[in-house]
Amino acid sequence: MPQHRYFFNSNRLIEIAADAGDHTGYAIAQRTGLSEGTLSRIINGRRQPKLDSAAHLARTYGVALDDLVSVAA
Repeated sequence: MPQHRYFFNSNRLIEIAADAGDHTGYAIAQRTGLSEGTLSRIINGRRQPKLDSAAHLARTYGVALDDLVSVAA
């Protein structure tokens, strides 16, 4: 099975979270249940979330996973 690499769009997460009223990493952490440290690393591009975490973020904010990730072959 071919491996696919995906890219998480942290800027889009910030936009979506802000639209939901979450304007800080702390607010996003509270809503999603992820730690502030993890979210900080994701938002600042120092860490890419695992696909299941990206899917959790998408579900939490009621958006499609495609809104937060793009796939490159």
